Amino acid sequence: MRLSISITFLLSLFLLSCSSDNSNLHITTSVEKFAGKKVYLSTNNGTEMVNLDSCMVSETGEIELKATIDHTDFYYIQVAGETDNFVFVAAPNEDIQVSFTNFPQDYSSIEGSAHTNDFYEYHTTTTAIFKKRQAIIDEVKSGNKPQQIAMQEINDIQTEITEYSKKFIEQKPNSPANLSAIQNMNPVENIDILKGVLANLESTMKGSPYLVNLKDHIAKVEQQAIQQKQQKELEAQQLALLAPGNQAPEISLPNPNGKEIKLSDLKGKVVLIDFWASWCKPCRFENPNVVKVYNKYKNKGFEILGVSLDRNKDAWINAINQDKLTWKHVSDLKFWSSEAAKTYGVKGIPFTVLVDKEGKIIATKLRGKALEDKLAELFS
Repeated sequence: MRLSISITFLLSLFLLSCSSDNSNLHITTSVEKFAGKKVYLSTNNGTEMVNLDSCMVSETGEIELKATIDHTDFYYIQVAGETDNFVFVAAPNEDIQVSFTNFPQDYSSIEGSAHTNDFYEYHTTTTAIFKKRQAIIDEVKSGNKPQQIAMQEINDIQTEITEYSKKFIEQKPNSPANLSAIQNMNPVENIDILKGVLANLESTMKGSPYLVNLKDHIAKVEQQAIQQKQQKELEAQQLALLAPGNQAPEISLPNPNGKEIKLSDLKGKVVLIDFWASWCKPCRFENPNVVKVYNKYKNKGFEILGVSLDRNKDAWINAINQDKLTWKHVSDLKFWSSEAAKTYGVKGIPFTVLVDKEGKIIATKLRGKALEDKLAELFS
């Protein structure tokens, strides 16, 4: 939704307005280029836009719109046939005057609505910051800035936006503009700020669909936070499980011929547990390096247990043959639901675990030169 504001009360508006005399919101402005067109005042009821008033723009461009409202909320002014609208914040009993330099994008002054001024203050500042981010993206696209440098700069800009949003909310805790500010920060990390914004706006914006949406959003974020915490705890447990010196968890899966093979059966050898799959391009790219080290050390007490995350048995066997993987292979053909992958906390492949002759973990995630160097150290 486009956000732009401007409104100025002018001349004999009672000739132009369609509202009743008991209205408690009064808006005037001048939009000369739309003389003779119809203009609407509307709000969002949570499911659709609802028209509150309308009038014809006078020959000299003046308009007056009125409505009866019972809470602070966001409202919209739109000229018939135009796609853009002017967004503003209004409270009961406000007399709002806006002057436009170019309706609805640019306004020169707003009187009678402090909340609207706050709203555009926030959006003007953040728009300028977002432009800096876009400039960095454009530099990357043109080849004038390395992606690694750009990513750091974009992260810095996001931090700038987040810190500005937090400061804005702290300085203006009762501003409806805070509904925009919380959209520019990580909701899980700032759940207390979201709750604070809701609490501060409940009295003035009670009945607004935006607050209803915020309540629902907070409930979802809280559930997401619980899930993330549980996931981090699980990852921490799995990380501890695979710490060097720990006994490697047992693996017992069938080979391509259906024979059950256990990791514990390989005690007495240094074993590389290699999680891979026929469909994994990085795995297939790494396979020649693994073949090289296997051929170099297989007669010195080195073994590999390839654990495939395939689903298709033929694809699995064809990849073994194509890549000349002559070591031991197992799979339950359960894709990411592989029992071994779940036990070892595998989130991406290729993933390796190097185990010593006693079945204890030496290291994880060894590939390429790092694997070569570690094996050279062990078998020197």
